Amino acid sequence: MRAGFLADGRAGVVPRVHYGNGNFSATSRGRRAGPTTAVFKACATVLGAESVTLTNECGTSLACEPCGSTMQDVQHEGLSVAQRARADARAAHYESLGHAPRPRREPGFRDCMSVRRCVNFGDADGVGACVNAGRLVTRDGSAGLNIAHRGTIDLLGLDVPVQYRPAPTKRVKPAPLRLARTRH
Repeated sequence: MRAGFLADGRAGVVPRVHYGNGNFSATSRGRRAGPTTAVFKACATVLGAESVTLTNECGTSLACEPCGSTMQDVQHEGLSVAQRARADARAAHYESLGHAPRPRREPGFRDCMSVRRCVNFGDADGVGACVNAGRLVTRDGSAGLNIAHRGTIDLLGLDVPVQYRPAPTKRVKPAPLRLARTRH
């Protein structure tokens, strides 16, 4: 992307970038937030500071973009094929060293890293159902759409919907969807 040009070469259309401000705490998985300041500065340099706005990310990874309901986490059962192969290789290595193999403990259900789904199926007849109801979506893809939505709301000076406001208490998420992993 170059200043004043979109990827298809159209000139004169100035893109608007809503950049998440990232003022949230780190995840509970022990990861640190990435170096986003350099990317923000690069966008502002290429497009101009007036075309790039910092947007509040509150609720963007939890809310369903079309309907605003809280998304459901997706979990899978047991080890993946790659994890199982690593565990088998580790057990074979310890056996070759003369150690007795440890009994394998299969983990229960674990979170899929970034997969969620909307559970707004509407009433008994399906009236009021979300277009994403039951569809698995990536957390980051959904958050990107929500950040663009929130940035446009801020740009136009509209009222912020409830799903993007800080909640006075912790948001109640639906019980996770548990999927059995297929084993080969």
